[in-house]
Amino acid sequence: MNEHFPKVEKLKRDKIIEQLFKSGSKVKGFPMILIYSKVQLSENVAIQAGFSVPKRIYKLALHRNRLKRLMRESYRKSKTEFKVGEETYAFMFIYVGKEMLSQEQINRQFAKIIAKFNAEMEGEKL
Repeated sequence: MNEHFPKVEKLKRDKIIEQLFKSGSKVKGFPMILIYSKVQLSENVAIQAGFSVPKRIYKLALHRNRLKRLMRESYRKSKTEFKVGEETYAFMFIYVGKEMLSQEQINRQFAKIIAKFNAEMEGEKL
């Protein structure tokens, strides 16, 4: 089981991020939102992921950075649970909660988001 989060799996291209916010689908699992879209990637990866914490909710950079680190760690541990098949996806995880959660709480929220995403993917295949 590969639990690394290498550079090629990080969402950085402005065109893909713009496309993601224009035509992406949402999965909500408070306090996070997953925005995802099928994309064509030149790299040989199934998912590229990005993480965001709004500055208007968390004014201090150290709080935003901590939440992004916690979200990246949860994603890294559970990324193999996403059922994407042969498709390539771009993911953007946005933290919208007002309270700072612990790693265990964020792990539980990621499990909920993964379950909702997988349910939507099963619904599309039928």
